[in-house]
Amino acid sequence: MLPTPVSRLVAALSSIFGLAAFALLLMPKPAPSSFEMEIAKALLQLGVVSVVGVVLSVLVFEYQRARNNTDKQRDLDRLALEYREDLLKSTLSRAMACYSQAKKARRLFRAKGRQRHEDLNIDIVVPEEYDRCLETINDAQLELENLARDIGNSAIAFSNADHLVQSIRSMEMYLSDLVGEYETHRGTQSLRQEKLMLDDLPELNDFLLPAAESRFKPQVIIPYHKVQEAIRKDLLHPNLPQSDA
Repeated sequence: MLPTPVSRLVAALSSIFGLAAFALLLMPKPAPSSFEMEIAKALLQLGVVSVVGVVLSVLVFEYQRARNNTDKQRDLDRLALEYREDLLKSTLSRAMACYSQAKKARRLFRAKGRQRHEDLNIDIVVPEEYDRCLETINDAQLELENLARDIGNSAIAFSNADHLVQSIRSMEMYLSDLVGEYETHRGTQSLRQEKLMLDDLPELNDFLLPAAESRFKPQVIIPYHKVQEAIRKDLLHPNLPQSDA
């Protein structure tokens, strides 16, 4: 649909053409080289100019509209790419923060969260350090849970959202097992009396083992590295993934 100024111009030129054609039809056949012939020529030229004007007006409008649409689409594409890049960076940053929280809690608890009972040759859990460790783990687990959901909701921005979600879920489930164990044992009499053995907490015990001996490596470390690799590859390819639909 033509905009109002252009449609008015087209209507005016069409009217001029119509009047010129109508005047030519009403005029008697003029004699050669007569005044009437000059008038007829002038009317004919006016009609031709009107037709050319209409055609040019429509062509110019269509060209301008196509150019505006191209510029608008270019702006939308740029905004989409900027949004995608920000989303990828944010996702990587959030995953990195969760991983760092888990690693930090692991190292600090190894250093301060257990006391060696020399007579029994066993490790006893320090309640206060257990609380601090699991507060950090709980925060990381909740953030990973939200992160997996956010990736699923913005799947089109990732080249392989399903694999990302699987990796994030693996990390989240490992930490969730730690939190579940904490919920079960935190209120026990043994822990309140500082007599809870580390061996009685299999999830925490696994968490503190060297990476090569622990499920922490296959369920947290390796999945995190996969998340890093996938997102960094996406950042190197700025074009949005094409939908199969």
